[in-house]
Amino acid sequence: MKKHLHLISALLLVSLTTFSQHRSLSLNDSLIGFDEKSVIAAAPHRGIIASEMPVYLAINQRDFLKQKYNLRSEPAPKMDYPLNAKANAAICVNEDFEEASLSSPVPGTLNITTASGINGWSGSSGLHPGTATGSCLLTGCCSGAPNTMSVIAPGSSGLFDPIIGPSYPIHSVYGASLNANATAVNGFPSYGNWFVKLNDANPGGGLSRLTKTISVTPSNVYFNFAYIAVVQGAHCCCDNDGVSLIFKDCLGNTLASSSQYSIATPAGGG
Repeated sequence: MKKHLHLISALLLVSLTTFSQHRSLSLNDSLIGFDEKSVIAAAPHRGIIASEMPVYLAINQRDFLKQKYNLRSEPAPKMDYPLNAKANAAICVNEDFEEASLSSPVPGTLNITTASGINGWSGSSGLHPGTATGSCLLTGCCSGAPNTMSVIAPGSSGLFDPIIGPSYPIHSVYGASLNANATAVNGFPSYGNWFVKLNDANPGGGLSRLTKTISVTPSNVYFNFAYIAVVQGAHCCCDNDGVSLIFKDCLGNTLASSSQYSIATPAGGG
């Protein structure tokens, strides 16, 4: 982390030095208008932890200066990535869950009860550990076998979720063959028959998790995915539902330079 901080600081210094050859301004003058409080307030929502804050601030300051003074960086060397590049075949298999068609008819539902029940993936489940023990981080999740996980091929009518209702039938998005019914509903070309569903509409503190590890190389940098989040609000603080997309390096450190994404339903009182 220190090496990254030194590099970013050096880049920032070079930009300021280059600019000062034309206009004699100090660092504080250059950062006038930079809303540091808002940047810091947004950090937790982007998955930034305390040890990453200096790098996170430096990156935002650099971007602010580049926009303020119309500074431009040298363009990154162009790399030609094929649009159909996929992850290593030895690791990334059954990304679209379509292997279910090899042994099951469509429409159909496969209830997953073992960790290896979905080829190429690892499934598990657990109980919500409670706010006092760190539920925001899902501490203790998930050591049990999956119990609310299923692979579903709904057929031409699509899946009617009990919460969403029939207004939006759910179809597969990725697969080998074009799905005309899914394309008509989604408004873009959709493929395949099968997708996975985690959790259900029954009340309780159950959690489900489905994981896959992928080795990323220059030839497989694209990984497209689709999801629908059905969440119930009115819970308190960390008990509430939400979805977060966080990018980390191989050591588990959040990448401060990558865009993070999260949604959460409004918390209830009490």
